[in-house]
Amino acid sequence: MKDYKYLLFDLDNTLVDDNKNRKYAISRVLEYLNLDYDESMLDKFIKSDNEYWKMMANHEFDNIRPQGMSKEETFNWAGGNRIRYFLRNYKFSTCVELNKMYMEAMKEKIFPIDGASSTLRDLKELGYLLYIITNGPEQAAIKKIEALDSSLFTNMIASEKVGYMKPHKEYYEAMYEKFWLNDKENMLIIGDELDKDILGGNNEGIDTVWVNRFNIENNTNIEPTYEINDIKELRKILR
Repeated sequence: MKDYKYLLFDLDNTLVDDNKNRKYAISRVLEYLNLDYDESMLDKFIKSDNEYWKMMANHEFDNIRPQGMSKEETFNWAGGNRIRYFLRNYKFSTCVELNKMYMEAMKEKIFPIDGASSTLRDLKELGYLLYIITNGPEQAAIKKIEALDSSLFTNMIASEKVGYMKPHKEYYEAMYEKFWLNDKENMLIIGDELDKDILGGNNEGIDTVWVNRFNIENNTNIEPTYEINDIKELRKILR
């Protein structure tokens, strides 16, 4: 087992329960629209949202995305398109406004995963440097980090400000520059998504920990360096 110094944490569904957070936020949007909803409707949104962001990562919406947009304009467009992907019968301009409401609601309630904060505190006390690398929007990420305890982290980077998402190489290039890090041998990426966190680490030559909270079978050719089922198990990997 190697010695590591820099721990690069994904945020959503690694340290905070993003599914609960997204369900709360979309429920506020549905209430505003006076639409009836139940748990199955909220589950449907999570499925839709997961599908949408995978399609975005695979450039499947590039043919309809306006060209020449700034990073902020691209982010707003992607958010509006996300809502339209779920609520098919609404105009795009309406979906952009609904996404703004959704993003505000995302900051209202945060649900840290059990044991995440205590694990982070232990690791910081042991001398590890903790970073956040997230595909989520920056302001929502800041609120989530505050809920965990922002003093624990050395720095963070969000795809919104980069213009690229994990696992794209451009994301990591921006990360190295912002964090002033290039010592990949001493880095460890911790995340829940094989096709983003783990694949990105593999492509960059950085060791990875797959946080497989739901015991998902890995039917891909993406291999993490380590696999755990609970964030508290991270202590067993690190010296």
